[in-house]
Amino acid sequence: MNKHQKTKLEAILESLPKDERDRLYDQARKQRSDAQKRRGAKARETYDGERVGRGKRRPDPLHDWVLRLVDKEYAHKRVDEGQGQQELTQGLVVGLTRRRATVLLDGQTEPMLARLSADMAGRQQSAIAVGDRVSITELDLPGEEEQHEVVNVLPRTSKLARP
Repeated sequence: MNKHQKTKLEAILESLPKDERDRLYDQARKQRSDAQKRRGAKARETYDGERVGRGKRRPDPLHDWVLRLVDKEYAHKRVDEGQGQQELTQGLVVGLTRRRATVLLDGQTEPMLARLSADMAGRQQSAIAVGDRVSITELDLPGEEEQHEVVNVLPRTSKLARP
């Protein structure tokens, strides 16, 4: 999570009512505790009678766990609300490279290069595939090669499978 994403998630967290924040902190506390228990069990594994993972590792701060929950539960809603004022165009993904997608917009014959949103680039291998329909928006960044960004992947109408 980069600094910009963290700031955005903290703003969303601050805008939530107190009881909702308390619920998120309780849920994050429980998930963090479970993760520490799993980590401890793995540390006791041995190879040829020697212990592995003897060093103590500092646990992730609780605030980071809360921000992950906010990202999972609320960030997409805020993004959808924010994107409502911008015009979204739909197209078909015809190529994928690192952090970029080649998209053929509806009604056009030439594909165009669009960058993937930060969230989508983080989970690129599972979130997007060639043949997916996507929504893209135009960026207002002067001097950038990519003037468009893939915002979300539309629901798939077919099943991805190997023969």
